[in-house]
Amino acid sequence: MKTTKPQKSSTPSAALKRRTAAPAQTIPKKNGDAPHLLEFRKILVPVDFSKAGNPALQYAKSLASLTGATIYLVHVLERIFYGHEIADVHFDTSKMREQVTRELGALQMGVFKGTKTDIEVRTGVPFQEIVDTAFETNADLIVMATHGYTGLQHVLMGSTTERVVRHAACPVLVVRSKWPGKQKAPPRSR
Repeated sequence: MKTTKPQKSSTPSAALKRRTAAPAQTIPKKNGDAPHLLEFRKILVPVDFSKAGNPALQYAKSLASLTGATIYLVHVLERIFYGHEIADVHFDTSKMREQVTRELGALQMGVFKGTKTDIEVRTGVPFQEIVDTAFETNADLIVMATHGYTGLQHVLMGSTTERVVRHAACPVLVVRSKWPGKQKAPPRSR
């Protein structure tokens, strides 16, 4: 009986699948041609300046380093609501906006040093502003953290991440802020 070696495909997707233990994700091109690797040119990273958000910053930086993507850092200043109406009290947010812009600049020069970045400060409902910014910048991916709230805390606080996942037109990579205990290797099929 004659055996033949399988031919190696010359596509980047096939080459990546041969080199990685985990399956590589490919998506078909819109015109129906052969699939291509996911390409990220613009990555939106919502920033709330919490420690829980740090892992998402690191993931975004790694992805940008691998793909040459530009990082768009965005922070949303929330409007103050009383009941169903926007408060009649008008706050001068210019000082707050300046402070946030400085802090985003520090991230730009610190964590994202050497990475193409752009920063923006917006005002409004956080999930909506994040979704709108992704649309306006034509982002290929949103990378954001989840704080992992559950139960009553989740009900009371809501989940910006959950709403972004539901409403964003582009893929959203959700990074857990903390791992629940030690990680075990996933079971292997035989």
